[in-house]
Amino acid sequence: MVVPPGRPELGAGVIRDVVEGRTSLEGMGDRGRAWVEQEADRDVAFARYRTSWALGSMTEYPIWLICGFLVPISLLPDWVHPISWALAPTWGMRAIRESATGGTPLPDIAMCLLLGGIYVAIGVVVTETVLRAARRSASLSLT
Repeated sequence: MVVPPGRPELGAGVIRDVVEGRTSLEGMGDRGRAWVEQEADRDVAFARYRTSWALGSMTEYPIWLICGFLVPISLLPDWVHPISWALAPTWGMRAIRESATGGTPLPDIAMCLLLGGIYVAIGVVVTETVLRAARRSASLSLT
């Protein structure tokens, strides 16, 4: 069910029709599937997925290096240390090492969770800002 913005009564009407038996869920699903098959462009979806996957793969190895997965951070140049401290996997790796040596991993796990929460907050703010700007300028496009 797709409801245009500012028209919640249309969604309520569809729900009422389903509850009262005037619309079947199976028919609704069939119409939705037909619309997706007609309107959705699979090539665009696949192209976007490939692009995002490539970007993720491109940044994965440097993050492993900077976070101390491959070599200890102490062997990296001094200017890399603050970058590694801002990445949650660094603290996760420290927690694993601390556990393996019999220490307590709790401070490192707490730092990992704190950074993860900060990442989520930044992600929400950026996503909302971009979506608001795109809606304002009507610039969302699938191509």
